[in-house]
Amino acid sequence: MVVRCVKISINANSNIINNDMKEYLNVDSEYVVYGIRISNEANYYMVFDDGHLVEVPSTMFEIVERKVFPLWSVKNNDLTGITLWPKLFYEDKFFENFSEWEEKERKDFEDLKELFG
Repeated sequence: MVVRCVKISINANSNIINNDMKEYLNVDSEYVVYGIRISNEANYYMVFDDGHLVEVPSTMFEIVERKVFPLWSVKNNDLTGITLWPKLFYEDKFFENFSEWEEKERKDFEDLKELFG
């Protein structure tokens, strides 16, 4: 799925994360959605920009291409909601290691990006 950023911040209650993305997103830029999380507070798209994988409220985007990637797996977690992510994202400590620029996680993500097009 591909989305276009239509705004970089939203008015949100304290439960919505990443409601101000001025440092990460650019209005009118397009982003590949690598995963979706559906929670009670909001729906989030997992996008990649400038070396970071970030969950961003879906209301900051409009959908450009609706193609859903067959690599997504669905899981339901009572604490975080429903996630539709590639299996890679469910690996133990993937996000922590990715954020720390660990070589294995960075390479695995680059391989995933090629599959997403």
